[in-house]
Amino acid sequence: MKKGINQWLFPDTMGIEACMALAKEAGFDGIELCLSEGAKPAGQSPSNLADEAGIGGYRSELALDTPEEDIRSMAAAAERIGIEVTSVCSALYFPYPLTSPDPEIRAKGIETARKAIQSASLLGAEIALVIPGIVTPEVSYSQALESSKAILDELVAAAGEAGVYLAIENVWNKFLLSPLEFRDYIDSFQSEHICALFDVANILAYGYPEEWIEVLGSRVKSVHVKDFKMSAGNIEGFVNVLQGDVNWPGVMESLRRIRYDGYLTVESIPAYKHCPDSQVYEASIALDRLINL
Repeated sequence: MKKGINQWLFPDTMGIEACMALAKEAGFDGIELCLSEGAKPAGQSPSNLADEAGIGGYRSELALDTPEEDIRSMAAAAERIGIEVTSVCSALYFPYPLTSPDPEIRAKGIETARKAIQSASLLGAEIALVIPGIVTPEVSYSQALESSKAILDELVAAAGEAGVYLAIENVWNKFLLSPLEFRDYIDSFQSEHICALFDVANILAYGYPEEWIEVLGSRVKSVHVKDFKMSAGNIEGFVNVLQGDVNWPGVMESLRRIRYDGYLTVESIPAYKHCPDSQVYEASIALDRLINL
């Protein structure tokens, strides 16, 4: 397995090229870049899960309006530094869910997915992450299922044309809540260009990651790793790898059983306020420990 790191572990004051260089220096094989909307308006209060996690307002040079030539420059920088861009993710699927009943919000979510697909292709990345929808009091489970499948049908086709995987991540969206349902949802598209991006810690609140991995099997094309303290029971429970309650020996055994050899990408814990480079090095050491379990 290979070692990856998500851009959210770096301060948003650090440019993408500097993030790549530090990741390479710390021993990572790849980096997952984050697609942002732009600067967060001053004084805006957290209004969704991503903002509460400290990532919704993350600013990146990779944004919805970033020109193709700038993205190609990022790809060239990665090649020069000697690090792979593994995937493109975004927190924008929370404020702009693909299943929103508001057509303008839904259109923004679709724009995000299409930009992620285009960016992944230009960066030479294998994966564009997508969150298929969010169940809310206004959007029922059955409505989310129907509308997300209609939208993802088009996005999967776009991913195929771009030569990348559209990867569905399991998040706290009250949707696709069992491994069997998640598996069958992916299979329903009957396309090799859709897969699972499995987040180990996100599952822990309502399932067992080692079991999910074995049910999803070869559909897992990328893995996000962080940890979670069950005693917290909310978003404050997310902690660095090896600091929570994930059964890491079981997880690694399951990954080997399905013959997973892709990236383990450290993800989503906000950058340290002071000496943020130390967190990058600590994450690299933690991944070494996991891979050697």
